[in-house]
Amino acid sequence: MSPKSGNEIRSICIVQTKFLGDVTLTSALVRNLRLAYPDASITMICAPGLKQFIVAQQIADVAVGFETGGRGRTPLKRLTDYYALISALRRQKFDLSIDLTDTKTSRIMHRLAGAPLRVGFDPPERPFKFWEIQMANVLAPPFGHGGSHYLYRYLSPLGALGLAIQNPTLGCSPPRLPKRSVPGFFSKTPWRRNHTWLCMRARGPRGVVGRRNILPPSLMRSTPKPGCGL
Repeated sequence: MSPKSGNEIRSICIVQTKFLGDVTLTSALVRNLRLAYPDASITMICAPGLKQFIVAQQIADVAVGFETGGRGRTPLKRLTDYYALISALRRQKFDLSIDLTDTKTSRIMHRLAGAPLRVGFDPPERPFKFWEIQMANVLAPPFGHGGSHYLYRYLSPLGALGLAIQNPTLGCSPPRLPKRSVPGFFSKTPWRRNHTWLCMRARGPRGVVGRRNILPPSLMRSTPKPGCGL
């Protein structure tokens, strides 16, 4: 599709309720969305425990927690929570929503949020049951142009929107406290102090970690002195 101008996209909703590694990989998508739509506000639907991380790392302007499991809630309580979330999302009047979670629940949430542009994966990560349908109206290939790493899966919506990948690197930085403790950590290890790599492990299908989930070397940063970075 032809890319929309920044004036047409003023608010974006990203559904990413998976794990910390998935959210970190999603930061690369957000970095490119901010370059394409500099005036747009970005809201992320996420696991409740990751809200503070997402806002602190500027992965999204607003993080909304959504508990995907039961967690001791009654069916009525789960339905009430879901209804309240959908109502809050619809009030935001998003111009664009992107479903990265790619589950039955996330697809329904994606549709009910009401954005006119809804990006989803085709084919989905798990085949549809005979009663399920694709609720997105902009379809992204499962892994995009760069390979089968999940980073490229989460960057794939850019191509579906007609946008180029301007910067594929992750958009996270270590917080101050761990950063201050790194020199002491390296002083106790035999690692080379002036050339250290940090590689992030990403979850694969059904929790399997393999070659497809090793972060490509071109996207890892080398640190010239003891430190920590993504």
